[in-house]
Amino acid sequence: CEQKTDSQLNYNGRYSHKESYVLDTLKNNGFSILSMATHTLRMELGSPVGGMLVMAVKDSPHTAS
Repeated sequence: CEQKTDSQLNYNGRYSHKESYVLDTLKNNGFSILSMATHTLRMELGSPVGGMLVMAVKDSPHTAS
C-alpha cells in the first residue's frame, strides 16, 4: 500500500517517511546530502525491513567578507 502522507505511524509503532519528505526536511534545515542508498535497516518478525540510509552534512554559514 502506497504511503499517502509525508510520514505515518505503522502497526509496529515505528514511523515511516517518504523519501521526498526526508530530503526536503534536510535541505530546508541547511543540510547537503553526501550520499543516499537503500539498505536493510533491521529484521522484523524474521523479515528484512528496508529503508533509506542518508549521509548529510550541515552547510557552513556564509560569512561576510
